[in-house]
Amino acid sequence: MRRLMLPGIVAFWLAAPLLAMAEPEIPEAAINDKAKLLGPRKAAYLMRQLDLTEQQAAHAQGLIDSILPSDEQVPINVNEVRQIWKQIEQAKATDDQAKVDELTQQLQQMGKEATGDAEFYDNIAAQLSAEQKQKLAAAQARLERNPSGALRPIDLLRAAWELSPTAEQTTRLWTVQEEMRKMLYPILRPNMELKLRLINFIHDETRAVLTPEQRAKWDVRVRALRPDLLDQGLRVKPPEPAQTDPPTEE
Repeated sequence: MRRLMLPGIVAFWLAAPLLAMAEPEIPEAAINDKAKLLGPRKAAYLMRQLDLTEQQAAHAQGLIDSILPSDEQVPINVNEVRQIWKQIEQAKATDDQAKVDELTQQLQQMGKEATGDAEFYDNIAAQLSAEQKQKLAAAQARLERNPSGALRPIDLLRAAWELSPTAEQTTRLWTVQEEMRKMLYPILRPNMELKLRLINFIHDETRAVLTPEQRAKWDVRVRALRPDLLDQGLRVKPPEPAQTDPPTEE
């Protein structure tokens, strides 16, 4: 049975130069929270959480391609709409018709984008099971809190909790979670290097707690949560097995 790292060892490991670390399982692109998921990328991210059938995935991809053609789509912001209307009134007061036309076109475009977004989710909901609808609602709630979809250490642990761990596994997972809390508590704004080390530490320690069967399910769930893998399609596939060199003949 693998033992968890002691806090002192963890602190030393986190402080060591990043270059000394082997290629991490979780790359920087998976945890980068600077870019908000919009339009088709947001839709693809949500669809990857639902364990779609091949038919559902094909239907969803068709809707994404036809209804959500731009990554620049965003939900309508009521305050922004009010501000634009205020600018329109000001432009009218100064007889600036060109500005009025420009702002009116901007409002129309916002309406088209919101309509496309609503049309996609209304259409796809009709294809989902009750369980998938619950998963979609949970995934949408997650993006409300984390608009980038960036993978976080707590996501790794939550994915493990979903696998009905045994009493012994539960104790070990709580230990991992407590170590994570201790690492993060004194750091207000961890830099990317530290974030990368931390999430790979939590990844390795959490994965070590699981049985092979649980690990296979957990791997798929973690891959679904990674925004850097969106280009792999709407159905999440398990990771490729590690390549081993064939034995050399002596």
